[in-house]
Amino acid sequence: MKKSNIKTPVIFFVAIGVLCATLVSFSLTGGLYAKYSTVSYASDSARVAKYSVTVTDLTANELTLDSYDPEALDGATSFTVSWDCEVAVRYGVSIEFQQAVPDYVTVTLDGQTTDNVDAMSKVFTYNNVQILEAGSGQQTHTVGFEVAPGFQDRDIDFYSVYVRVYAEQID
Repeated sequence: MKKSNIKTPVIFFVAIGVLCATLVSFSLTGGLYAKYSTVSYASDSARVAKYSVTVTDLTANELTLDSYDPEALDGATSFTVSWDCEVAVRYGVSIEFQQAVPDYVTVTLDGQTTDNVDAMSKVFTYNNVQILEAGSGQQTHTVGFEVAPGFQDRDIDFYSVYVRVYAEQID
Protein backbone atom coordinates (compact mmCIF):
# COMPACT_ATOMS: atom_id res chain seq x y z
CA MET A 1 0.00 0.00 0.00
CA LYS A 2 1.19 3.41 -0.90
CA LYS A 3 1.58 6.17 1.52
CA SER A 4 -0.08 9.45 0.64
CA ASN A 5 2.09 12.53 0.60
CA ILE A 6 -0.82 14.90 1.31
CA LYS A 7 -0.24 16.66 4.55
CA THR A 8 -3.03 18.06 6.63
CA PRO A 9 -2.76 21.86 6.70
CA VAL A 10 -1.81 23.48 9.96
CA ILE A 11 -4.87 25.71 9.80
CA PHE A 12 -7.05 22.63 10.21
CA PHE A 13 -5.40 21.76 13.54
CA VAL A 14 -5.63 25.36 14.67
CA ALA A 15 -9.35 25.44 13.86
CA ILE A 16 -9.96 22.21 15.83
CA GLY A 17 -7.99 23.63 18.76
CA VAL A 18 -10.01 26.88 18.74
CA LEU A 19 -13.26 24.89 18.57
CA CYS A 20 -12.26 22.74 21.55
CA ALA A 21 -11.14 25.80 23.52
CA THR A 22 -14.46 27.51 22.78
CA LEU A 23 -16.48 24.52 23.98
CA VAL A 24 -14.42 24.28 27.17
CA SER A 25 -14.71 28.03 27.84
CA PHE A 26 -18.53 27.88 27.45
CA SER A 27 -18.81 25.32 30.20
CA LEU A 28 -16.42 27.24 32.46
CA THR A 29 -17.96 30.69 32.00
CA GLY A 30 -21.54 29.35 32.12
CA GLY A 31 -20.96 28.08 35.64
CA LEU A 32 -19.27 31.34 36.57
CA TYR A 33 -22.17 33.55 35.50
CA ALA A 34 -24.81 31.26 36.94
CA LYS A 35 -23.53 31.98 40.45
CA TYR A 36 -24.60 35.62 40.29
CA SER A 37 -28.25 36.52 40.56
CA THR A 38 -30.18 39.41 42.02
CA VAL A 39 -33.08 39.30 44.38
CA SER A 40 -35.43 42.19 44.98
CA TYR A 41 -38.35 42.55 47.31
CA ALA A 42 -41.27 44.93 47.05
CA SER A 43 -44.51 45.40 48.83
CA ASP A 44 -47.62 47.43 48.33
CA SER A 45 -50.88 47.90 50.09
CA ALA A 46 -54.30 49.17 49.17
CA ARG A 47 -57.14 50.31 51.32
CA VAL A 48 -60.68 49.53 50.22
CA ALA A 49 -63.00 52.33 51.19
CA LYS A 50 -66.45 51.60 52.48
CA TYR A 51 -69.49 53.24 50.99
CA SER A 52 -73.18 52.54 50.99
CA VAL A 53 -75.82 54.02 48.68
CA THR A 54 -79.44 52.92 49.09
CA VAL A 55 -82.83 53.77 47.57
CA THR A 56 -85.98 54.08 49.65
CA ASP A 57 -89.54 55.39 49.43
CA LEU A 58 -90.49 54.25 45.93
CA THR A 59 -93.21 51.77 46.70
CA ALA A 60 -95.45 52.05 43.66
CA ASN A 61 -96.36 48.84 41.92
CA GLU A 62 -98.50 50.82 39.50
CA LEU A 63 -98.34 54.36 38.16
CA THR A 64 -101.27 55.79 36.22
CA LEU A 65 -100.42 58.70 33.99
CA ASP A 66 -103.33 61.00 33.22
CA SER A 67 -102.04 62.51 30.01
CA TYR A 68 -104.43 65.48 30.32
CA ASP A 69 -102.52 66.42 33.46
CA PRO A 70 -99.07 64.75 33.61
CA GLU A 71 -98.59 66.15 37.12
CA ALA A 72 -101.59 64.14 38.37
CA LEU A 73 -100.04 60.72 38.77
CA ASP A 74 -101.52 57.99 40.90
CA GLY A 75 -98.69 56.28 42.76
CA ALA A 76 -95.35 57.29 44.22
CA THR A 77 -93.15 59.24 41.85
CA SER A 78 -90.33 60.19 44.16
CA PHE A 79 -87.60 58.22 45.87
CA THR A 80 -84.80 59.00 48.28
CA VAL A 81 -81.14 58.12 47.85
CA SER A 82 -79.25 57.83 51.14
CA TRP A 83 -75.51 57.45 51.50
CA ASP A 84 -72.80 56.87 54.05
CA CYS A 85 -69.37 57.09 52.42
CA GLU A 86 -65.75 57.25 53.50
CA VAL A 87 -64.78 58.51 50.03
CA ALA A 88 -66.31 60.56 47.24
CA VAL A 89 -68.81 58.56 45.19
CA ARG A 90 -70.63 59.26 41.93
CA TYR A 91 -74.01 57.67 41.35
CA GLY A 92 -76.45 57.23 38.52
CA VAL A 93 -80.06 56.12 38.34
CA SER A 94 -81.78 53.59 36.12
CA ILE A 95 -85.58 53.57 35.85
CA GLU A 96 -87.04 50.39 34.41
CA PHE A 97 -90.62 49.82 33.31
CA GLN A 98 -92.21 46.42 32.79
CA GLN A 99 -93.70 47.50 29.47
CA ALA A 100 -92.36 49.88 26.84
CA VAL A 101 -92.94 53.58 27.37
CA PRO A 102 -94.73 55.05 24.33
CA ASP A 103 -92.72 57.33 22.05
CA TYR A 104 -94.93 60.30 22.86
CA VAL A 105 -94.06 60.12 26.57
CA THR A 106 -90.77 61.46 27.88
CA VAL A 107 -89.51 60.19 31.23
CA THR A 108 -87.63 62.74 33.35
CA LEU A 109 -85.61 62.58 36.53
CA ASP A 110 -85.70 65.86 38.46
CA GLY A 111 -86.87 67.54 35.25
CA GLN A 112 -83.92 66.24 33.19
CA THR A 113 -84.33 63.98 30.17
CA THR A 114 -81.86 61.34 29.00
CA ASP A 115 -80.75 60.01 25.63
CA ASN A 116 -79.61 56.78 27.27
CA VAL A 117 -82.71 54.65 26.60
CA ASP A 118 -82.59 50.96 25.70
CA ALA A 119 -83.88 49.80 22.31
CA MET A 120 -87.21 48.60 23.74
CA SER A 121 -87.91 51.91 25.57
CA LYS A 122 -88.13 50.17 28.92
CA VAL A 123 -84.94 51.29 30.71
CA PHE A 124 -84.01 54.95 31.12
CA THR A 125 -80.52 55.54 32.51
CA TYR A 126 -79.34 58.82 34.01
CA ASN A 127 -75.56 58.85 34.44
CA ASN A 128 -73.70 61.05 36.91
CA VAL A 129 -76.82 62.18 38.73
CA GLN A 130 -74.82 63.43 41.69
CA ILE A 131 -71.33 63.37 43.15
CA LEU A 132 -71.32 62.65 46.86
CA GLU A 133 -68.52 63.86 49.04
CA ALA A 134 -67.34 61.71 51.95
CA GLY A 135 -69.89 61.68 54.72
CA SER A 136 -73.57 60.87 54.89
CA GLY A 137 -76.80 62.40 53.69
CA GLN A 138 -79.84 61.92 51.54
CA GLN A 139 -81.36 63.36 48.38
CA THR A 140 -84.92 63.03 47.10
CA HIS A 141 -85.43 62.63 43.35
CA THR A 142 -88.65 62.92 41.36
CA VAL A 143 -89.64 60.82 38.35
CA GLY A 144 -91.72 62.85 35.92
CA PHE A 145 -93.45 62.39 32.59
CA GLU A 146 -93.98 64.76 29.70
CA VAL A 147 -96.62 63.96 27.08
CA ALA A 148 -96.20 65.26 23.53
CA PRO A 149 -98.88 67.60 22.20
CA GLY A 150 -101.67 65.77 20.40
CA PHE A 151 -101.50 62.72 22.67
CA GLN A 152 -103.16 64.19 25.76
CA ASP A 153 -106.30 62.11 25.30
CA ARG A 154 -104.79 58.86 26.59
CA ASP A 155 -104.25 57.38 30.02
CA ILE A 156 -101.24 55.13 30.44
CA ASP A 157 -100.71 52.57 33.18
CA PHE A 158 -97.16 51.62 34.14
CA TYR A 159 -96.85 48.40 36.12
CA SER A 160 -93.86 47.41 38.24
CA VAL A 161 -91.59 50.43 38.01
CA TYR A 162 -88.08 49.67 39.26
CA VAL A 163 -85.53 52.24 40.30
CA ARG A 164 -81.91 51.17 40.60
CA VAL A 165 -79.02 53.27 41.82
CA TYR A 166 -75.48 52.35 40.85
CA ALA A 167 -72.46 53.99 42.46
CA GLU A 168 -68.71 54.06 41.93
CA GLN A 169 -65.85 55.44 43.93
CA ILE A 170 -64.18 58.43 42.26
CA ASP A 171 -61.23 59.20 44.54
